[in-house]
Amino acid sequence: MPSGAQCRVDGEILGTTPVEMDFVHYGGRRVTLYLEGYLTDSRVVDLSPPWFGYFPFDIFSEVLFPIGWQDRHQVQVVMQPGLDTISEPDLQSVLDRAESLRRAGPEGPALESVPGAQKQSAPPAPAPGDKSGPKQ
Repeated sequence: MPSGAQCRVDGEILGTTPVEMDFVHYGGRRVTLYLEGYLTDSRVVDLSPPWFGYFPFDIFSEVLFPIGWQDRHQVQVVMQPGLDTISEPDLQSVLDRAESLRRAGPEGPALESVPGAQKQSAPPAPAPGDKSGPKQ
């Protein structure tokens, strides 16, 4: 990976690569890298606890023997050369959807106001005399 890429973790800018961060909680984190001349790379990285982070071992490692256990995770990304571009039709549809969400209330946008949403219609009523319809 080329150095100097802007790094975000869970939407928060951390700086440019190579970058180090402290973390408290384990689980999935979204790591996104931006660098001019390369395609943006975004992935979810799973931070799994080490053996001393599981119950009952954590009682010993955190309470009885808190000797400064360290858990390090390293993520290496190979960025692909290229240009990230948004074509004009794609950009307009994103802006239209954003506007409909902005104007919506707490219940969300009405389905017919969201551009590109497919409205589901009721199945056609059976023709008179058609015996394939629902039995009553």
